[in-house]
Amino acid sequence: MILFRIKRPAQQQQQQPLLNDVQNENSNVHALQQIIDQLRRDLQIKTDELETMQQRIEKKRSSIAVPSNETIGQAMQLQTMLNARLEEMLVENDLLKKSIQELEAFAQQQKCKLIK
Repeated sequence: MILFRIKRPAQQQQQQPLLNDVQNENSNVHALQQIIDQLRRDLQIKTDELETMQQRIEKKRSSIAVPSNETIGQAMQLQTMLNARLEEMLVENDLLKKSIQELEAFAQQQKCKLIK
């Protein structure tokens, strides 16, 4: 009878770390999913900004009816600035997309580990 009581706590001690590992993995997967969701929202915001900027460029372009030399110079400066900003935003979007893909792949690996 005493042996049984000694073995039982030892079994519980072995099971407890496994349970903690599973809980930690679940918590990690949940945290990753939240990060992925936030990155998706950020990506959508950046995409919306790009579309808005593109619309502004088109409006500016169409509003110049008969450009003078000065207006052409201003338009070219504006175009250069907007193009630079668009390029920056496209790079940011690409980085966000890559981050999302990497995190989704990592989360999928973690889910597979939990299933096994």
